[in-house]
Parts: sequence; C-alpha cells; structure tokens
Amino acid sequence: MYAGRGLVTLCESATMEGRGRKRMRRRRGGKGARRRRTRLRRGRRRRRRRRRRRRRRRRRRRRRRRRRRRRRRREEEEEEEEEEEEEEEEEEEEEEEEEEEEEDAYDVLAGGDGDVMGGERALAGMTARKRCTRGPKGNRKS
Repeated sequence: MYAGRGLVTLCESATMEGRGRKRMRRRRGGKGARRRRTRLRRGRRRRRRRRRRRRRRRRRRRRRRRRRRRRRRREEEEEEEEEEEEEEEEEEEEEEEEEEEEEDAYDVLAGGDGDVMGGERALAGMTARKRCTRGPKGNRKS
C-alpha cells in the first residue's frame, strides 16, 4: 500500500495475470485516475469541513458554558461573602445590644427601676439570655 495511490499492489498482480488493465490505468496516473481522485477528494473535503465546523461549534459551546459557569460561581461567591459580612455586622450589633442589656440587668439587681428586665425574673433572664442568643436561631430572649 502506497500513500495517495490507493491499492497499487492489486493492480500489479492483475497485470501479471494479464487482466484488469482498465483498473490498473485508473490507479496509476491516467485520465481515469485523475477523475477518480478529484471525486474522492471532494467528498473528503466536505467531510473534513463538516468535522471542523462541528469541532469548532463544540469548542465554542464548551468555552461559552465554562465561561458562564465561572461567572456564575464568582458572582455567587461574592454574594456569599457579602452576606457573611452583613451577618457578622449584625452579630456584632446584637452582641453590643446584649452587653447593654446585661448592664441594665445589673442596674435592676442594684435596686434601680424594676421595669427594665421585668421585675423578679431579672436574674433568670440574664442567665438564659447568654445561652439563647448564640446559635443558629439567633435572638431568643428566654
């Protein structure tokens, strides 16, 4: 088998036996051979073009998808970071409020006005409050 000429060996063997001359001519470089080659080439070209187009399309689609996914992931991460920052700020504010309330509770124990914490439950409220505000469900008062 030689590249670019199809089956040369077959033709040679045919001539040795004395038949199949047309076939041989077609495979070597005569007019019939040229026609045949162009026909084959046309088909190959079309196939190659189609393959290339398909590959390009696939590559483009993949690239687009990857880009979109990356963008979405980045946006989501940024949003999550922003949300986390907001939550941290809220927690800090809550802690400050808690500290103020604890101070008020001490005032009650010292004998200030009893309405700040709700009278007799001042002590209980103070101990419960520390436990309840930390955790997933946030600000539960008692």
